[in-house]
Amino acid sequence: MPRNRLQTAAGRRAKVGTLHAAAVNPRLHVEVHDVPAHECVDGAAWRDLALESRGTPPQLLPGWQEVWWRRQATDKTHAVTLAAYRDTQLVGLLPLALRRGRSGLRVARVAGVDWAWSDGVLAAAGDRIEIARSLIESLAGTPYDVLCFDGLRTDSAVSSVCDLRTISLLPVPLVDLAETWEETFTNLMSKRSRDKLASKWRRFEREHSVTRVVHRDAAAISAAFPDYVRVHRARWSSLEMARHVRDVSPLADDVGVVFARDALCGLADDGVGRLLVIEADGVPVAFRQYAVIGDVLHGDRNEFDPAYARYSLGLLAIASAFEDAIADGVRLASLGNGNDEYKHHLTSRTEPVVRGVFAGHGVRGATAAVAVARGYELRATAHSLGAGSVKRVVRRFYAAFRSRSRHA
Repeated sequence: MPRNRLQTAAGRRAKVGTLHAAAVNPRLHVEVHDVPAHECVDGAAWRDLALESRGTPPQLLPGWQEVWWRRQATDKTHAVTLAAYRDTQLVGLLPLALRRGRSGLRVARVAGVDWAWSDGVLAAAGDRIEIARSLIESLAGTPYDVLCFDGLRTDSAVSSVCDLRTISLLPVPLVDLAETWEETFTNLMSKRSRDKLASKWRRFEREHSVTRVVHRDAAAISAAFPDYVRVHRARWSSLEMARHVRDVSPLADDVGVVFARDALCGLADDGVGRLLVIEADGVPVAFRQYAVIGDVLHGDRNEFDPAYARYSLGLLAIASAFEDAIADGVRLASLGNGNDEYKHHLTSRTEPVVRGVFAGHGVRGATAAVAVARGYELRATAHSLGAGSVKRVVRRFYAAFRSRSRHA
């Protein structure tokens, strides 16, 4: 595979990672900016592109991006925005965050995305491969050592144009939604399981005055958020006591709460963010946070008051969100990252997800890509083994090392 020498926006030429060769479209041009995307790209055109692109994750919408740069980015994080235009129409976007780590490596990542099931870039349907190639080629003048994509489809546009080092992540659980919730419920579960859940939900409605509402505007979501956080922390407090697990979600601390609230409100302003609330006797007891982008529902977080656990309100919240999305014509739901038990009961199928590592400039970039990919592989192996297994392996290694040292 040849290494292409690429033309930068300023006319300089530089070596980057290996790209698949292709013809150049003279009508397609890429602008490179050193500011976040929300400061240099028209918001309406961005939203239209996000809705058109395949499998756009919520983190790549303007509402989320603006909040991420305001709340989560540090002074050491630098923005690089690549916007592709055909004539004057926005057809591609790749917002990056560039940061120099402790080792001195300059690592670029898609800004605000720590996990996704996506194409890696926003690209107009029909020309996504060509657009992705143009965006990646335009990075030739950017000083980075490694470009990481944290969550790609195996057939993503980025994978099609770059020779990536890939590391397998947990597959994404998907739910095929039928034309009605009842039909979807029948397809997902056995009759025995359906009857058991339906009995719990009927009992919940007999014993309490139940209301369900879906908030779609930022003001309503912001008003409901304190109760959302209260229920989340009550649930995690019970889990920490019973299973000795630690809450590492954004809702664990006040700074994360502000970010999570503002990000969901930003998505609501983009027309995709939703917060479903289930109330019992006027008190919120269960929530489902999600986004509907195009014809895909992206589930993010599910919370319920542990005092009502006997009613399986977590599954009721998910079912209610599915029903809401089905009414809008959605036919596919992603249950997001993680390996939670409830996802096994609801999943129609799974799709593989990979982390992609792309080498930057010269020998330094190639070496850095190998090291970063290897680090991700070791981390994935440790995660699959579990903390206890890793500790046992480490103890055996050092025991053998000490034994050999004594007999040397």
